[in-house]
Amino acid sequence: MATKKTKKNKTPEKKRVLESPLKGLYLSLRLKAFITDIFMIYTPMLYIMTYAILGSAKDFRENQSAIFLCLLFYALTHSFFIAFKSQSPGMRYAHFRLVKNNGKEVGFFLALWRFVLWVLSMGLLIGFVAPFIFKFFLHDKLSGTHIETIKEES
Repeated sequence: MATKKTKKNKTPEKKRVLESPLKGLYLSLRLKAFITDIFMIYTPMLYIMTYAILGSAKDFRENQSAIFLCLLFYALTHSFFIAFKSQSPGMRYAHFRLVKNNGKEVGFFLALWRFVLWVLSMGLLIGFVAPFIFKFFLHDKLSGTHIETIKEES
């Protein structure tokens, strides 16, 4: 009687494959990543500054340096995430990664420069309008970076 060899049921591992740069802007996914970053990184900073350090929301509203320090700390934290992981927590959730236009990883100072450009472009309202007119984000164009999607292979 011949014995039948059975193969062990091995589940294939999921591999991450990078796609080419985004053809569209995927505004809703980028917005989802942005909101996730705000709630995971920036909101706790604001809460700690408001209630643990200053003591009240009134004191926070009257203290412009505290608001600037929160924004600065958020910029540094976001830049560290980009420099060391190529993505922030929100970008990881939305399956994005930030790279230079030549495909190399973004360093800390370029990520910080991109953040400064983002704040300036949004503050001047150019950043809100540019994606709809020019089909690119101004801070990405000026910093020489772009977003790639990371797709899970099943």
